[in-house]
Amino acid sequence: MKWNMPRMSPPSKETLNLLRHLVRTQSAGLSWLEALQMWHDSSTHARQRRHARELLVRMRQGQSLSHALARAGHLSGAALTLSRVAERNGIWATQMGDWLQQREQDAQWRRQVRSALAYPVGVLLLALMVMAGVITWVLPTFEAFYGQLQSELPAPTRWLLEARQFIWAWGDGLALAVLALSMGVAWGVRRPAGAKLWDAWHWRLPGLGHWRQMRVESSWCRLIAQWVEAGLDWDQALAMASAAVDSPVMVQAGAAIRQRLAGGQSLGQALAACPHPDGRRALFSPMLTQWVQAGEATGTVCPLLRQWARLQHERLSEQWQLACRLLEPSLMGLLGLLMGWLVLALYVPVLQLGHLM
Repeated sequence: MKWNMPRMSPPSKETLNLLRHLVRTQSAGLSWLEALQMWHDSSTHARQRRHARELLVRMRQGQSLSHALARAGHLSGAALTLSRVAERNGIWATQMGDWLQQREQDAQWRRQVRSALAYPVGVLLLALMVMAGVITWVLPTFEAFYGQLQSELPAPTRWLLEARQFIWAWGDGLALAVLALSMGVAWGVRRPAGAKLWDAWHWRLPGLGHWRQMRVESSWCRLIAQWVEAGLDWDQALAMASAAVDSPVMVQAGAAIRQRLAGGQSLGQALAACPHPDGRRALFSPMLTQWVQAGEATGTVCPLLRQWARLQHERLSEQWQLACRLLEPSLMGLLGLLMGWLVLALYVPVLQLGHLM
């Protein structure tokens, strides 16, 4: 069966707040109309009150909640599909609450990554500024002095002078080349073929590729379990989860898994047959395959997928935090070595002259 993945569209902040309100109020036993009326009465924003009135009118006309949210522009794509299936099966609050919690977890992870990268990026920018300052203003002063020396300059000093000459001669061309390359890569990764190559290369990177696998695998397993529990069949759940994790490698793997399932293989067998982009091992962790096979034997595939997703997320967070703790002192050490090398390159000829005198 071929399943076309609905186009993903990120919900607005207003939509997320509305969904959280509906989840809380339905869990408390209120009806949809009571929850929407409460949302309308408690709102202080004219736009929000207008949207609430629109939803109330649609639901009083007999439309379902999911249909009303879609017509009002609050839900689309995979979120809308999940809402419709969960509402039809009477588990809307549970499934949408889980979906909102997962979105918050993903947003928290992105904030954690940005916060952790801010320090090393700042250190690298500081190092570049120091190098630029030395080459632009400090080195010319010393260069006139070096020209009066009769002895040969030390290797670090020669390297620094040659670097300055190279930058002055080719700096503009290098800057344009870097800019053109960056724009070319940014344009290429937006195309399907380029995005596929970029993602496959990302999976092959030492260290980072392992983190990529853990991150994608965790999200993929979590989404499949959620959508199957909401009422979708496995073919639909695999298609939607593979597209939702934003990895062309997983899109291709999901299509292969669905084809093998249609051919009569079990999910565990289909997972084990998916090759990694490096071509030397399986795409999915062997332990995940074993867990799925055990779940198929006991009828607990979805709970085990959820448990695996939590486990991978916890492992990834621990490894990321450890890497960040090691990265900060390492970068400070490298910055110190750079500063020390610059001082030696500048002042060793001066010290040698003083020794000769």
